[in-house]
Amino acid sequence: MSKHRTDSGFTLIELLIVLVVLGILAAMALPSFLNQVRKGRRADAMDALEKVQLAEAAWRANHPAYATNLATLGLAATSAGGYYAPITIVSAATMTFRTLFTATASATGSQASDSDCQTFAIDENGPDTSGTYADDECWRR
Repeated sequence: MSKHRTDSGFTLIELLIVLVVLGILAAMALPSFLNQVRKGRRADAMDALEKVQLAEAAWRANHPAYATNLATLGLAATSAGGYYAPITIVSAATMTFRTLFTATASATGSQASDSDCQTFAIDENGPDTSGTYADDECWRR
């Protein structure tokens, strides 16, 4: 009478192959995931600039001239999520609404590597998508 023994389980080679396949999948998926996270965080810059634009319009409704700095408007120079700093008033004409506001990706953190959409700008006509600032694609939500 012979006993037939069957081993169950995985060999070391099979486990290594599974790990290699998982590593390759992770290496392909991670950059795409990080790009989507950066794209989602762009809304932080858009929201901050829209708040500055609204605060500037509200300020002008009660004062003879537009504000020339964020402190006057009671706003911080950092976006709510902290992904964009500084938020600045680049040019401010005190009597006409010819003001440009910018939000630049923070030098630290993952938004710094969002090379296509580093600086957002908005003026009296809406988003400034000239060659210097983030283009139309960056402003899409």
